[in-house]
Amino acid sequence: MTKKERANAGRDLMLKASRGDMKAFEDLVSIFQKPVLNTIYRYLGDASFAEDLAQEVFLRIFQARKRYKPLAKFETWVHRIVYNVVVNEAQYRGRRKAMSLDVCIEGGHDRKEFMAGSVTDPLERLETEELHLKVRESVLSLPPNQRMAVILNKYEDMSYQEVAAALGTSVKATKSMLFRAREKVKSKLERYMKSEVSNGM
Repeated sequence: MTKKERANAGRDLMLKASRGDMKAFEDLVSIFQKPVLNTIYRYLGDASFAEDLAQEVFLRIFQARKRYKPLAKFETWVHRIVYNVVVNEAQYRGRRKAMSLDVCIEGGHDRKEFMAGSVTDPLERLETEELHLKVRESVLSLPPNQRMAVILNKYEDMSYQEVAAALGTSVKATKSMLFRAREKVKSKLERYMKSEVSNGM
């Protein structure tokens, strides 16, 4: 199912759910469970806790079903709810720095299995995996709005307009957020690479 097909299916199922069709809501959850989990995991860096927040997201979607109006793209509307849930949770618990090294929900593949299949040399695999973790650390260190903007734009392939709608801000502000976020990530990775070179790697 393409992104457009998924969004259209979500809209249609939500409209059916708003009229009391609970099977339609179950189908909606089935379609959007993985994308929602992915976004939450990438934002928090905690795979186990992502499942709890995903349940909160779908609870809010369910509670909003009778008020739902297809004024914006369905996926944008969903990610607006995701953003509110994860930001509220992060504010409640304080800045989260924990990272899951065992599970990666991206695309339904275990990250270690993916890396093992894409890089054959053990040393090269280790270095690639460490760089992957540094990128993730850098993204996790960004302020909440910049972090979510990067996740939606880079991983969910959302346009500036869609990201702006999901975050409740302007397109101009979104572009500025993404520029600052990329500069921060780039700076952190440059410092990491220089450190590794100086250490003899």
